[in-house]
Amino acid sequence: MLFANDFAQKVRIGERFAVNERLSEVEEHAVRRYRYRTSVLTGPWRDTEPEAANDALRAKQAVKDVSKASGIKWTVPGKIEEQVSEEAPSRLRN
Repeated sequence: MLFANDFAQKVRIGERFAVNERLSEVEEHAVRRYRYRTSVLTGPWRDTEPEAANDALRAKQAVKDVSKASGIKWTVPGKIEEQVSEEAPSRLRN
């Protein structure tokens, strides 16, 4: 025999899975953009992570290092940032 609380709990669990499915659909169509950021400089948004890494190399914020998974070693504290958006990427280059 189901009580009202049991039913409400099952409905909440079902809603949670439905929300997760909707979020995963949005994430599939999301546009990812990348840029480097250091304490001194921030690069322009790029379509791929390697393009952002090349910007950091050109700005002398990092050097090539094949022993690292990312392929670069930061000369100053830095990282490649990722932006997830539902908007289409701009084709303008900074």
